[in-house]
Amino acid sequence: MKSLMILLSSLFLMLLLAVPITAKDLTPTYSDELVTVDQAKTTSVAQPAQPKALIELIEETELTKAAFIEHLKPQLDAAYATDLVIEAADKVLGPAVGDILEAYVELPVHATISHEWHLLFYGFRYFPTIIPYHNNVEFTFNHDKVVYDVRVVSVEFPTEEGARIKAPNIGLLGNKARFNLEIERMRASTASHLNIPTDLSWQTTFFQINSPILQYFLLNWSYNASKTYAINVQRSPLITTTNTTLYQKQTYNPKDNYVRGFDIHNKPLHWDSKTMTISGTINTSKPGKYRQVLTYHYLYQGVPKEYTKVYFVDIIADQTAVLLQDVSLYQGQAYNANAPFLNVTNKDGEPLKAENIHYYYVNNQLTKEIDTSVPGKHDVRIVIQDATNAWRYSETARVTVKPDQTTAVLKDIELYQGQSFDANAPFDTVTNKDGTPLKAEGINYYYINNVLTKELDTTQPGSHQVRIVIQDATSKWVYSDPKTITIKKDYTAIEAKNTSYYVGETYEAIKGFVSATDEDNRALAFAAEMSWMNDQKPVDMSRAGTYQVYYGLTNMSGQLVIKAVEVKVKERDLILTVAPSQAFGNVNLGETMTNLYWKKENKVAVSDEGDKGWQLQAALVNATQFERYLFIRDQSFADGAVLISDGRGSQVVSDQLATVDFVYVNYQATTQLRTDSGVIEWMLSPSIRAVTE
Repeated sequence: MKSLMILLSSLFLMLLLAVPITAKDLTPTYSDELVTVDQAKTTSVAQPAQPKALIELIEETELTKAAFIEHLKPQLDAAYATDLVIEAADKVLGPAVGDILEAYVELPVHATISHEWHLLFYGFRYFPTIIPYHNNVEFTFNHDKVVYDVRVVSVEFPTEEGARIKAPNIGLLGNKARFNLEIERMRASTASHLNIPTDLSWQTTFFQINSPILQYFLLNWSYNASKTYAINVQRSPLITTTNTTLYQKQTYNPKDNYVRGFDIHNKPLHWDSKTMTISGTINTSKPGKYRQVLTYHYLYQGVPKEYTKVYFVDIIADQTAVLLQDVSLYQGQAYNANAPFLNVTNKDGEPLKAENIHYYYVNNQLTKEIDTSVPGKHDVRIVIQDATNAWRYSETARVTVKPDQTTAVLKDIELYQGQSFDANAPFDTVTNKDGTPLKAEGINYYYINNVLTKELDTTQPGSHQVRIVIQDATSKWVYSDPKTITIKKDYTAIEAKNTSYYVGETYEAIKGFVSATDEDNRALAFAAEMSWMNDQKPVDMSRAGTYQVYYGLTNMSGQLVIKAVEVKVKERDLILTVAPSQAFGNVNLGETMTNLYWKKENKVAVSDEGDKGWQLQAALVNATQFERYLFIRDQSFADGAVLISDGRGSQVVSDQLATVDFVYVNYQATTQLRTDSGVIEWMLSPSIRAVTE
């Protein structure tokens, strides 16, 4: 018998592997007859279940279900049929939102089965004398929570759990659970009673019974039912209000917040300032959210009652604005009636368009049109209504129609070969709509020789056509007349020559200048700026040397036309000036005056402009004995070349020296008549002392 039971346990363990087993904290006390049946392990079962045993098990299961339905379910139905117990004195749910009614219901949660009768259910003898088991009871409500709410606030167990009970009955209901409830009104209602639908789920659980077979049988004991409880409620008025929004300074009328209502007899309830009062502060001049309470006063069974309803009034700022601005447009432009609007809004702060404004005045005429064909000034103003329907008047705005000063007048110009072309040069009067001069860089349509360009090759002489196209204030195209750009040949030229000077002379650049012409081939007179040296230093006339000097002009393209020449500074030569002949005269023999002196008119002069110093000597050549009678001071020319004089700078030597200090004839030693002539060779040389110095 024991082996059969183990086999069946293994079989049902496999079949019911997904069935949950829940143990509660209730621990029963068993008698000495308690027999523990070991739970078989599925892994140790080597042979399959016998078909006969399976058939017997199915039969036992069906018998168990039938016994539960016949003997225990009627007791559960009777227990669940019990109505709610209302503990409140008046036993009525109040009419006000938030009113609470307390109640409870008792449901059985425990049952036992006696040892004597277990064979009727299970057919086995291996059971405890008393098999206690507990039941999971789930008590839920399926009600409309918008109208009322039902909550289980606590659960009590009035009877002792776990008592040993012996009874001849098949099954016995034991301990009950008291479910304490709160029923709260969530919304006013004119109904006289309240239905509370509920669902009950009653499922057997067990503990300290290790046999899977017993667990399987006990799990067949379950109970589910639905029921609707009914409670009485006090009738209440029902009023519907609405929240409203007002603008600053608008009139507040509580009647506007009243929607509809029903009295306690469910008859329509109209706005009545006698039975309905409003409480709560409100200031329509100050934006904000204001809470208002509507209180309805009525009688219930002769007793004064009040019904309240809360609503809110939002006071929002009136954002109506009529701020205009001065605007200007150009002659011929289309007038936009919205242009003067700086801040024009309705009560909600939404921008308004001119087409939505009826009272729009131009020069005090109800119109939105302005004639812009003629320059002038016009006054614009508008009138609109604010949130309180009061008229708002704008300040006057000025609309100025300005003349269109767009011009595109060009002029003929000339430039010279190689000059850079300035695209602005042909502009005579080129202005925008405001009369502001335009530059070529801001003009897109600039044509030279019908080509869209602002560049011009000036390397070759010739003529070119220029024209422009610009837009006026109305975006129309303005075309200039074509004008001519003439590129002329540049005749700028200069000629110069080499020059020489003596040391000490004054340098004059004009002496090296030959000729010069300007860009138009006109002759130019010499100017100091036409000549210069590389180092910008003047020619040094104090010493000999060669210098490079430049003569030049700037041509029309900004380039220098240069001619380089040499300036030589030379040492100045010593120059001796002597009369071609000198007649000394006659001396009579026997006279005491025997000297014949050099005649003053026959000048002997030395030119030493360089102030270098010099030495003058003389010698008599091609003469016979005349040298004996020709003297300078006390030296005879018979001694050879004699020193006449030496010095520095230019001087007339013959004037500087006295009679005997210059060349003279002395015939004192002669005793006979003589006539002498000869040639004096004058020798002028640089002074040795000057060289030494």
